[in-house]
Amino acid sequence: MESNLTETLLVGDQEFVFHLCQKADVELGPVTVDQWWMPVTRLYSQRQSRGHRSGNQQSILDFYWAKCCEEAATDSRDAQERYLLISLLPQMRSQGSRRILLDAFPPRGTLRERDDGTAELEKILASQVHIPLSWDSFRQQTKRCLMPETIYSEVRKETYFAFVDSLLSEACDRLASGDQGGAIGVASSNWSQVMKQYGRRAGHQEIKQLLDILSYEGRAALHHAYSLVWRHLIPKLQEHHRISAKTMAFLRFWHLDWIKPERSTPQGCHSLFHGHVFALHPGSGQFLQTPTGQQLLGGWLRDRKHKDAFECLLNGLANAILHYRCRHEEASLARKGWNLQGTADIADLQAQVERDRSGRRRLPGPRRDD
Repeated sequence: MESNLTETLLVGDQEFVFHLCQKADVELGPVTVDQWWMPVTRLYSQRQSRGHRSGNQQSILDFYWAKCCEEAATDSRDAQERYLLISLLPQMRSQGSRRILLDAFPPRGTLRERDDGTAELEKILASQVHIPLSWDSFRQQTKRCLMPETIYSEVRKETYFAFVDSLLSEACDRLASGDQGGAIGVASSNWSQVMKQYGRRAGHQEIKQLLDILSYEGRAALHHAYSLVWRHLIPKLQEHHRISAKTMAFLRFWHLDWIKPERSTPQGCHSLFHGHVFALHPGSGQFLQTPTGQQLLGGWLRDRKHKDAFECLLNGLANAILHYRCRHEEASLARKGWNLQGTADIADLQAQVERDRSGRRRLPGPRRDD
């Protein structure tokens, strides 16, 4: 594995440098690819001081806005809000955002515990290797695994949008006038004021839930901009490192937020993974460590026109996400003093998640374009 590699993207005469890691000749069943990625922890600035953005996060933020300027999209309210939410991410409620969509990395545990977890997932995947799952069913199943059973009423949506406007409206106006520094300063000041008034005091649960939703929207905004960066990085990697067509296809699948146009919905599109990307979620990371997961992904990369291969891949990833949820529940209960020992306990948790799947719910985080 190589780390501390860099790649530079240009927008006009502006340069944006991204720090990458690379592992060559990764075997995915019948195909071999080169794996390229950005370190996840530093990407989210999770271990940095408040208000500090890591190199890649800053480059993603700046590149995103440069592309908005290049495409004359600086007056778009959605683009303005994404930019400001990414800028606020180091100040946001990282744990609160995971109450909206679960993506916390579980405790590493011992090497044996990690191997046992991977072997357990491999057993699950191997038992369903030929079972397909449609795009819409994948969205529904992963939504029920990762998101809370909360119903957002029309009043709640109105409250959310009013809350966003109070935080970001002035900052959006400054962005539209070209004052990026002033816009970020106003957004940061407004966020700090709300956190001081509500976020660090007892009570105010409704406001705290809005803060949690907006904190996940900050992560989703980063994922959107991250996907934009990778759309431009992948051709550069092909140009500079002669990566194969299968590697390019793998990187697109792994690093992009897959969007399905949907004319029948008011929003006009559906994100396959709810504004997340597979490369940045711990559940899909363990999927790649299993022989069956590698076989499923490699089988689809070998023949990307094969619908059944893609849907079997989605079923495998959905099972990996379910397994991740169960492992997370196991770790949470262990911290509370419960003694979960093995696969029987995991099976009970999986059964509970399956029972949860019968409920009706909608996506939290009422984004205007999701």
